[in-house]
Amino acid sequence: YKRQVSTQSTGFFLMSATDYSQEKPWKLYYWPRLQGRGEFVRLIFEFRNIPYIEMGRLPESEGGGIPSIIEIMKGGENQFPLNAPPIIQRDEITISQTANILFYLGKKYDLAPHDEADQHRALQISMTLVDLVSETHNVHHPISTTLYYEDQKDAALIAAKHFCQIRLPKWLQYFERVLKWNNKLSSSESDVWLIGTQPTFVDIQLAQVVCGLEFAFPRSFKQIESTIVNVIKVRDQIMKHKNLQNYLSSERRIPFNRDGLFRDYPELDQPRPE
Repeated sequence: YKRQVSTQSTGFFLMSATDYSQEKPWKLYYWPRLQGRGEFVRLIFEFRNIPYIEMGRLPESEGGGIPSIIEIMKGGENQFPLNAPPIIQRDEITISQTANILFYLGKKYDLAPHDEADQHRALQISMTLVDLVSETHNVHHPISTTLYYEDQKDAALIAAKHFCQIRLPKWLQYFERVLKWNNKLSSSESDVWLIGTQPTFVDIQLAQVVCGLEFAFPRSFKQIESTIVNVIKVRDQIMKHKNLQNYLSSERRIPFNRDGLFRDYPELDQPRPE
């Protein structure tokens, strides 16, 4: 399953002048029917028009499919042990863990700050978003990932109430604070970003998280929307980018579903009483 690169203009804000579309493709290993954590990596590749091959979605006859993911996780005598996808690989480079992959790709493809202190602020934000994603997943799987949702629904209903009414506003208002702080430093009157004056990998990461939260908890999200106007603006700036618009309307984009991180169980969407 190979990414077809575009030679068209990339969007409405200043982007990298480098054309990455002729590079050797990366191999991305992630489960074939899930957005999951692999989606954050896909969005970076798509945003920068970087060629990649989705190994899990390739036929097994072409060396892909789930067996290819199992094989790279098993590794060999000369490979550093890997725990779980997403995993990217090209030539001698093999990297796993979402925040680690995004940090690497961000620096390589001009989606990270140049200042060292800001790079680590970006990494800090990225790891915070990973924590939020894990907590969101634990709403529908509060006891164990080895159990079905239906086997832990009573516990999930309790977890969902606390998440929707307390944790969700706290999480998103933190990112709102970061955006206000950075916007004050950058003195921008138009675009807002988490770090600096241009989009970085953490803006893309945040945009996907916001889309997922709105899908999973639409009523709870709507309740706090007016308090996170800059968070919403980042989502819109990123997702309206030309490359991502092409991606979102293509078969490469796996829709949100009830097998992924963000699941739309109506009974778990429990906004605060009005």
